[in-house]
Amino acid sequence: MENNHFNVAWAKSTALYTKAASVLGVGYPEMMVLYALESMGELTQKQIAENFGMQKQTVHTVVSALQKKGYLLLEASEGDKREKRIVLTESGQV
Repeated sequence: MENNHFNVAWAKSTALYTKAASVLGVGYPEMMVLYALESMGELTQKQIAENFGMQKQTVHTVVSALQKKGYLLLEASEGDKREKRIVLTESGQV
């Protein structure tokens, strides 16, 4: 019975994210990345993949698309110049 409640809650939350994503003109994976950055601050692609259970290639594709739309920027990390921090722009804030 508890599992059914979880499934219903999951379906409702997914529907809400999908609706919010459509308003912004992005898909569900893009919305998840925007949410991750909004709620947790600057992150790397690796951190997003690990924290949200997304494949690294999916995160890379999503980040590239959001960057083209002007929703985020990539900045070199202070500790490791090869690593990029992902930063929301003003238009990318959900």
